Amino acid sequence: MATRKKTTTEEKPAAKIKTVFGGALNIRKDADINSERVGCYADGDKIKVLEDLGEWLRVETGYVMSKWVK
Repeated sequence: MATRKKTTTEEKPAAKIKTVFGGALNIRKDADINSERVGCYADGDKIKVLEDLGEWLRVETGYVMSKWVK
């Protein structure tokens, strides 16, 4: 009799939609204030947050500072 292994898939948390506030928000290549700027969001833009790293948020195109997003 063959035993069947149970496979598990790790579920990724769903991306969250948040709003930029306080003016323009730079998108950085890495989670570092001195990292290359790769873009910018405008005040009021809705953004998809893929991962919360505390002071930084990972978005589709890079990283933004979390204190300017709610």
